[in-house]
Amino acid sequence: MIETEGSEYTPRVEVVFNPEQGTPFGVQREGNQWQLSVNRTFFESKGFTLDEINGAIYLEEACLSRQTTASSKAVVDGLRRWQDLAAADPKASVFKAGFERLSALASLEEKDLEKAASARRYLEKFSARLPSSDHTDQLFSALLKKQLGQDVTPDNDLVDRVLNNLQKPENIEGRAVSPLEALCSPDLSFSAKVSWFDARFLPRLKFLENQDQKRQESKPAQPNEEQPTPEEPQEPPTPPPAEDEYEQHRGREEKGKGAPLFVIAPGYTGYFETDSFDSIDESSGRLKKSDILRMKTAMSSTSANILDNTRRTISGYSGTNLFGLPLAPRFVSTQEGLETLKNQGFETYSDAEDHVFLKSRTNSPIGVEIALSAGLPNVIRSQDSTTSELNLPDQIGQELTKINNLSTDSLGKIQEWQDFIQGFFKYPPDDQVEGMYTVVDSSTARLRAMTDGKLLDCYLAREFFIAGLKRLNLPDVVWRGVNGHFVASRQKDGTTHISSGTGHSWVKVKVDGQNNWIIFDPTPPGDPIHKGEGAIDEFGELSPEPLSEENLQDLENEAQSGDNKKEPQQTQDQYLLQFAREAGISEDEAKEILRVLSQVDQTTDRQGRILLARLEEQFSRIIQEYTDLRMDTLGLVRMSRGRGLKEPVDTLLDLRSGNLDPGGFERKRLVEEKEQFYGGWDLEIVGDGSRSMKDPLGGRIKYIVQRDMSYLLHRALHQFSQEAQRRKLRLVTPLKIRSSQYMFRGNEVEEIKPLTDEFTPTQMALLWKKSAENIHGGTPAHLGLEAVLDRIPPEDVQLLRDKQLLKVVALISDGDYDDSSRVRALIERAQEMNVIVAEFHITDERSLEDLPQNVAESVIDSAKKLIPEKVK
Repeated sequence: MIETEGSEYTPRVEVVFNPEQGTPFGVQREGNQWQLSVNRTFFESKGFTLDEINGAIYLEEACLSRQTTASSKAVVDGLRRWQDLAAADPKASVFKAGFERLSALASLEEKDLEKAASARRYLEKFSARLPSSDHTDQLFSALLKKQLGQDVTPDNDLVDRVLNNLQKPENIEGRAVSPLEALCSPDLSFSAKVSWFDARFLPRLKFLENQDQKRQESKPAQPNEEQPTPEEPQEPPTPPPAEDEYEQHRGREEKGKGAPLFVIAPGYTGYFETDSFDSIDESSGRLKKSDILRMKTAMSSTSANILDNTRRTISGYSGTNLFGLPLAPRFVSTQEGLETLKNQGFETYSDAEDHVFLKSRTNSPIGVEIALSAGLPNVIRSQDSTTSELNLPDQIGQELTKINNLSTDSLGKIQEWQDFIQGFFKYPPDDQVEGMYTVVDSSTARLRAMTDGKLLDCYLAREFFIAGLKRLNLPDVVWRGVNGHFVASRQKDGTTHISSGTGHSWVKVKVDGQNNWIIFDPTPPGDPIHKGEGAIDEFGELSPEPLSEENLQDLENEAQSGDNKKEPQQTQDQYLLQFAREAGISEDEAKEILRVLSQVDQTTDRQGRILLARLEEQFSRIIQEYTDLRMDTLGLVRMSRGRGLKEPVDTLLDLRSGNLDPGGFERKRLVEEKEQFYGGWDLEIVGDGSRSMKDPLGGRIKYIVQRDMSYLLHRALHQFSQEAQRRKLRLVTPLKIRSSQYMFRGNEVEEIKPLTDEFTPTQMALLWKKSAENIHGGTPAHLGLEAVLDRIPPEDVQLLRDKQLLKVVALISDGDYDDSSRVRALIERAQEMNVIVAEFHITDERSLEDLPQNVAESVIDSAKKLIPEKVK
């Protein structure tokens, strides 16, 4: 069955790829359509796979779709408040972005499992990061793992306690809901999330940030650190020389240590490439370059298309050897940078694949401007496919055979091979690195020696990975063994430090049909270079900016005017054909019905306000009221039970005494302010099918006005029903919103639409047909009222008496009732059952013209009864 709201009104988000934008994501509006623009380079430079990048796009697409589906001003106000909340706090903003993407993942898992799988893999990339010792970093990692269903074991007691508190359910409106559940819900409104984030999450985050700051301030200087003295100046470190051959012995160095070789400002994290090789000798593990890659050409200018807002400076000391400048993928020296190097007396070279090499006759300071290029990388199709170790261990040979037989593409096979290596091997402890290399280097079968030892550092992992690429059937793949650096996080001053301790190796591949190199890092988990990598900074880097105020104003204007009704996602012809098929009518009839529906949606009141928008505004306010929270202060308690810091002196004294759960925190609780909750709302329309409804009044046929009004109300309630059911987390008993329609004529009454929460194409077509056919006889309105009241089941009668169901009957007639006394008696009976009956009489041209407005306003007034009264 097609869904009218989904087909006609869901805003489309178009994804476009723009390698020239200076941010990972951009949001812009083109007419009535929103565009999510993506620059994949930012993800590729940090080692994300194509599938993971797609997952990131799916998440942002879902987030943007949610943000731009604003049916009322109240919804836009909620989004604005959410964006403004703690906007000046970078870490709080990253947590908000995290909650939005976890909500988007939950939404995708309900709608599209394939997209959800990619989105999950993207988020798992962050959850796999090894967090630093900062409490906030550990909390972010723990929250991701918790929501992704992974094991969570925070190293810090405070983080563990905060995480546990965020998972404690609270009794809200009769439902057990935890702050974490609420903030990660795909259904909760932005307004409600503001309350949860501000009341339950932000105070705990601030507490952890304060703990990080205090620890940093009180951190003693390392006693064993050797400080340079004026008498004994230390030479700044210089980069290692560039080589055309490279032996896999670099794992012996201490990673994560050493003074910076280069400083990049502003900072940028991820992979930095200095050089690459297209050949490896399996008997020795020596990497080599082909003749074409060995060639270096002097650089004097660049034609690169620079993205201005990505400009940075890399600075350090040159030494006197030729060395490769470490650059993130697609970063190049700007023309200004090249001129600076020339003025400083540097010799500047590049190879066939755009690596930059520098040489100075003296050890000189270097400062060169670099930036991201929008151009495509140069790729030379050369690589070594020779193998010397023919008899691989059985387990390895079997795994390669299994991967070769997969039906996936080359990238899928490469990913499987990397996953196997990372699962089969372990990263060696420091005291086993030298022994590992001794065993491998002394063996005549290096791959077997690695397999037997089951230990690989990044350099041997690269060697083993390339050996597999050679043996897999990958005719569309070019690979390179890469030397460079991996930098996990920025310094406190926002710069990036590249040192001997950040040295790293990996593999990049280029697949036919793909524009860019794709990074594969097969290093087993545990490499200390990733220690402190932390997901929080990188997650923030890769998250888009909030919607601009201009975007928000556009959404607000649409919500107020009703212009947020978008074109069908299907083409007009496709939608028309599908509608006709489901309704069982001809395409011409379907076209006419859809034309009328489009007009009905724009029906205005006397002040020019669109009635459908007014109905939606009221319904949105109802849902908003069902989520409003009132906080009562209960006094001072310990941190684990509190909301915000109230008495810092008490807290400080407890902390100094060693108490990890200090006092001095204010405790508040969410109070149920509602006096009455309705569990459902029924609107039952009793229409007039008497002979006189065929007559025109003021140039308009009465039954057509009645029909169009019916369409308007049924559609509005159906949309309200969908929204109420979709956001069931917010409601005590999810509101069941239903509508029905009867038509009386002659001596009979006919049910046109049953009492349901649906308004299907079939029902639309039937209403169209029955409104026009067999119009005759008098005005037996009592028959319509009897049909409504007699069909109320006993369980609904009880709900009505208990005021847990609101039922409104709209009784329409164009003249005196055939039996007024029976109508009055039935209305009294309805009132005794707590059923509201609203009468509408068409007596003149004005009453006919105002019929849609009068009925809609009656519906709006009665809907206000759904808003609970607030009580202390």
